[in-house]
Amino acid sequence: MASDEQQSRRGTRRRRRFLSVLAYASCSLHLVAVACIILLAVAGTAYTSWGSQGPASFAHAGEETLLYREFALVQFTSNISGSTPTLYWFLDAFGWEYFYGSDASAGQAYSGAGHTLHFPDSMNEFLSAYNATVGFTMWENCTFDTNVTQDGRSQMTCDFNYDNKTIAGFGAAPSLSVPTAPAFAFYMLVLGLVAVRLLIELIRFFRASGPSRIDEGTLLAVHALVPGAHLIAAACVTSAAARTASYLRDTPELTGLAWGVSLGSRFLELVWLGFLATVLGSIARVSLWWLKR
Repeated sequence: MASDEQQSRRGTRRRRRFLSVLAYASCSLHLVAVACIILLAVAGTAYTSWGSQGPASFAHAGEETLLYREFALVQFTSNISGSTPTLYWFLDAFGWEYFYGSDASAGQAYSGAGHTLHFPDSMNEFLSAYNATVGFTMWENCTFDTNVTQDGRSQMTCDFNYDNKTIAGFGAAPSLSVPTAPAFAFYMLVLGLVAVRLLIELIRFFRASGPSRIDEGTLLAVHALVPGAHLIAAACVTSAAARTASYLRDTPELTGLAWGVSLGSRFLELVWLGFLATVLGSIARVSLWWLKR
């Protein structure tokens, strides 16, 4: 009898440990999903400077780059009057990086949640911002005059060589509008649902009485909605990226004007890792509810 009772107690302790592991795993996985969404939302919306201890892929010390540029949906290189900036399209921003000598410049054509990428309008926005930041690239054949001014400086004469073939090419190409508002809205819905789930869990943890049916019903509804909303958001943003990359690669008018077009592999990993974490987190929480019945 004593042996059976001890075995029963051990079994109860193991079961409780297993249920605790499921609860912690569910919360942790949903927090991973939240982190993925936040990274995707802030990528490209700010700048960062990397010193000499930066990653080896950054060749120049002290250069300015776009924040988390590896999470760009699409990137490509273009030619603006002899300079070759690399353009990055993010969920909430459209920016560029341009390296010249040992320095670099980074900028944004726009930054903001739910902005629609539109060709050629977004390229015109880019050109205006690019000229304001890297305007000297439009000058060529610079020579110093032999005469020296009173302050001891030499006069420099340059030819203005603004070549708008790239912008003209985008203007001649079929227009393309790629909204990110649907994906952004569903990502915000996921964040809201996860916040509701964690709030209910905290209330249940600190409340003396046991869980009510309303709590369980709400949690089950949340765990049914979170993966669905996350799947729609991931599908929307992946489809938008694929459409943009295909447009830049396959449009005849853009041949030679946009090259090195690539769909962001890190972006895809981040998007679908977040979705997988959401699914596994919901499965773990539903399994916990089932085992507690």
